[in-house]
Amino acid sequence: MGVLLILGFIALFATIVYRAVNPARDAGAEIRVEENGFAAIEALIGREARVGSIAIEGDRLAVEVEGADGAEIILFDLSRGRELGRIRFRRE
Repeated sequence: MGVLLILGFIALFATIVYRAVNPARDAGAEIRVEENGFAAIEALIGREARVGSIAIEGDRLAVEVEGADGAEIILFDLSRGRELGRIRFRRE
C-alpha cells in the first residue's frame, strides 16, 4: 500500500512539472495553419483609411489605421489567426 502511495505522488508531481514546463494552448481554440505555417487574417478598414504603423511582440500584432474620422489600433492573435479587438480614437 505504501508503494502505491509513493508511486501516486511521483506521478502527481511529474504531471505538475510537465504541465508547468509545457503549457497547453486553449483546447477549444481553433488554429488555422496552412502548409506554409501562416493563415490569412482579414480585417475591414474604411475606404480612405491607411496603415500608419505595425508592431509585433510574440504572437501579437498591433496595426495602427488612420482614417478620415480618426484612428484605431487593431490587435491580432497570430497563433490563432484572428482579430482580438480594436481601440478607436475619434476626432471631435
